[in-house]
Amino acid sequence: MKKILNFVLSMVIISGSILSGSSTTKAAEVELVNQITSGMGAIYNGTLYYAMNGGGCHTGIIARNLTTGKEQEIISNEGTNGFSNISVYDDYLYCSWDKYRGTDDSDSQIYRFDLKNYKGKYLADGYMPVVAENKLYYWNYSWDENYESEYGLLNTMDLNTCSVVDSITLNHKTFGVDGEYIFQGIYDCLYQNGEIVVAISYEELGEYDEKNGGYMWSENYERGIRIYNLAGEEKSLEAFPVKYLNYQSDGTPYGVDIIYDYSRVMGGGEMIVGIEGENEVLNYVTSDGAVITLKSWIPAE
Repeated sequence: MKKILNFVLSMVIISGSILSGSSTTKAAEVELVNQITSGMGAIYNGTLYYAMNGGGCHTGIIARNLTTGKEQEIISNEGTNGFSNISVYDDYLYCSWDKYRGTDDSDSQIYRFDLKNYKGKYLADGYMPVVAENKLYYWNYSWDENYESEYGLLNTMDLNTCSVVDSITLNHKTFGVDGEYIFQGIYDCLYQNGEIVVAISYEELGEYDEKNGGYMWSENYERGIRIYNLAGEEKSLEAFPVKYLNYQSDGTPYGVDIIYDYSRVMGGGEMIVGIEGENEVLNYVTSDGAVITLKSWIPAE
């Protein structure tokens, strides 16, 4: 059975959004040497800092002592959509803060919070910040006037001065995904062994349907993840491993029945959003595979 895809390229700006593929990997295998990214949580000095901002659950930033299990909300979301892409570096927490109220738009800004007094500082408008070696990498997005090409601007900010020192404009063709695929989103920005690479998803285009104004494909269309450096050179998944899970795949290793969302945790482990029974849950899965349920709520309709 064929499906319709409207040809309006939409970026999925959800931290570590489901990386679609054909297999799952056990939690204990996720630790990646020398790889830095950001997601729903980060560990620093024995504390897990995390937030949830979707599916009917929008928290502030919560600090959980991993030894005692004691939690405290240290930063309020002030009634906004909330926080994502959390990194912690040198006593500061960096994140995206979607300051919009509602589901019909977003207003993503990059913030830095001092972990000594929890005071915040606005840094820039943007998405998906990653902190590595005293630099902050983050994205801005735009489309051409016909919504036929999506462009990403990767910015590099020096954390000593909080000023942008470099910006590179990239689009889906830069990453080798051309007319035979539809570019769905930059799902991850990775820093590994001194190199920035991006993980992008793609879906194979079928025939264009004039009547419905969209592309069609069969159930067997190709989709997946590709890794590129900023020069547009494709990298191997083995050299820059990116874990990807099928949407609504078996979540048994992660303490859920069905997986909705996934991200790695800076400092070790994984975050999983999924359905367990009748509830939606946020689980932290430690590096050795232990599952800790952080939040449980009734799913939004």
